[in-house]
Amino acid sequence: MPDKLAEHRQAETPLPDRNRLWPLYCAGFDELGSNGRPIDTPLPSCGPDELLVRHDARGLCFSDVKVIRLGLNDIVVLVPGAAVIAGVAAHLAPRGVMNVFAGVARGTMAPIDLNGVIPRDTRTTGHSGSSIDDLRLVLRQAEARQLSPNRSVAAIGSPDAARDGLRAVQDMPYPGKIVIYPNIKPLPLTALPDLQDVLPGVYALLKDGREWTVEAESVLLRTETHESVRA
Repeated sequence: MPDKLAEHRQAETPLPDRNRLWPLYCAGFDELGSNGRPIDTPLPSCGPDELLVRHDARGLCFSDVKVIRLGLNDIVVLVPGAAVIAGVAAHLAPRGVMNVFAGVARGTMAPIDLNGVIPRDTRTTGHSGSSIDDLRLVLRQAEARQLSPNRSVAAIGSPDAARDGLRAVQDMPYPGKIVIYPNIKPLPLTALPDLQDVLPGVYALLKDGREWTVEAESVLLRTETHESVRA
């Protein structure tokens, strides 16, 4: 029997004709997808100097929830300057979110009027300020098994569970990250301990029955990959 997971990783099998999407038509969870379901669309074709990228997993975070709940009233600051940050903040819409994503140096001060935070329900987020050396340190510790990023995974599901996953990110019933696997068979949003009843073969490879592992993911993709992807 051929190794379906190895074939999937090599990406040498024919591409499927259809693609599943969760379009957001306007603000609100009721506007996500069609009647609470993803839609089927033709697989896009590639033009000159273009790539068709395959997603094997999609993590859901609170930024996704904000975009759905608030629409597109978000600002991403890509210039690491205090004057730019302060100027852009004045244009943030009610219930909007400003993401200072430009890698601002530690100690940078920007005069931002916080009077609108409560009455206008605005939010400002930013990165941790970590340097490249900090990132390299984390990678080295992960490779040396001093850190376990897999501990952050709390629940998994198929694309049909994406809407429930986003609501879970908003309501926070799980103590960690939610991961959606686009190419697997229908799987409702499932906490890792509950895999014991749903996918016992995958559950058996969890660490201590609650921590996600590479081995568990390999079995999930090997045994639960959708037939249209295997073909």
